[in-house]
Amino acid sequence: AVHYYTQPLPNPLFWYAHHLPAWFHKATTVATLLVEGPMCLLIFSPWAWHRYLMFALFLGLMVGINATGNYGDLGLTTIVGCLTLLDDSLWTSKPASLIGLDALGFIRLFVIILVVLVYISVSLVPLIKAARGRIPIQLPAMLLKAHEVLSPFQFLNSYGLFGSMHDFRMELSIEGSYDGQVWHRYLFKYRVGDPTKRPPILLLHWARLDWHLWFVPLEFVMAKQHLQPPHLHQVDGWYAAFIGQLLVNSTRVLRLLDHNPFRERPPMYIRSMFYDYKPSDKGQEGLSWQMTGPVNQYGLPLMRPPATTTPGHTGTDTGVEGPTSDPERHTGGMTAPNSNGETLDRVPNPAPGPDEVSHDPNLSCELKKPVSLRARRGHQQGEEE
Repeated sequence: AVHYYTQPLPNPLFWYAHHLPAWFHKATTVATLLVEGPMCLLIFSPWAWHRYLMFALFLGLMVGINATGNYGDLGLTTIVGCLTLLDDSLWTSKPASLIGLDALGFIRLFVIILVVLVYISVSLVPLIKAARGRIPIQLPAMLLKAHEVLSPFQFLNSYGLFGSMHDFRMELSIEGSYDGQVWHRYLFKYRVGDPTKRPPILLLHWARLDWHLWFVPLEFVMAKQHLQPPHLHQVDGWYAAFIGQLLVNSTRVLRLLDHNPFRERPPMYIRSMFYDYKPSDKGQEGLSWQMTGPVNQYGLPLMRPPATTTPGHTGTDTGVEGPTSDPERHTGGMTAPNSNGETLDRVPNPAPGPDEVSHDPNLSCELKKPVSLRARRGHQQGEEE
């Protein structure tokens, strides 16, 4: 059941699929594991009806996955690839190819079996790596060497973008402020954000920015699990550049968003907060999601230098503390360029005031004080001691 609401960009049908009976979720889970696991061997079968069966199962799987989510052309690409499972006789007048009992037929069958065994054996290497230690198996050195030799040819890869499941949905909320106390959030066209907004249906449209932002919370959680404290205060370069464009109200970047709460002039600060989302319960009219948080913070707020001018706004913002030369207030010298070639300093959280309520008319929710990850981690270590 968690797949329907944890997928990158769900569509409106996800809510109904999530609330289906438990027996349906168990049955579809077993069917998926069978189709994507042992039954895949049938695609190597010399008998055409085995391949026809797998084509039908793969087609049904892709239709089911895309029925509740927006995956662009991924499903269609997979279906096109599965067309190779169909026999040539379906497209031409050439009779179906069958393996006879003659010598040539036995040789073909032997080669097929040999290729399948090698393929399955070497595929164990990325499978064990994807398990991240949950499968305690020591693979032979010869198998590791074979995988190293074949890897450049892209014959064998890990499961893909969704090699493991997670049972949570944590969304990144990008919020701006003039004074560091009252924050207003940016809203996106396709991402989960406003709990009252129904998810869109995109068909083959690929919302690259919204899709890419879905991976940020997952990477953050993985960094925490692997105990990488320095990385918890850092953000990816592309993300810092994206925030830098928001700090100068870049028209090209703002076209990708659904709502900009700073139309008159850009904000002085932008912070990135994580919120938990779960599907709304039955009977909660007007809501698609239940939103709680913030539960954590991504990096530290970025601040626009006070002297920065932007199109449509001249002069200098006043009343807000500017960048300081105190090295203890910075985070290792990380900067992000803006459209004018200037740099944006990463600074600690501006002194937060009491809990404020967002004045965004499209999404009104209470935004709590951001909590320093360093302080949170220190508090947890103190409790353990």
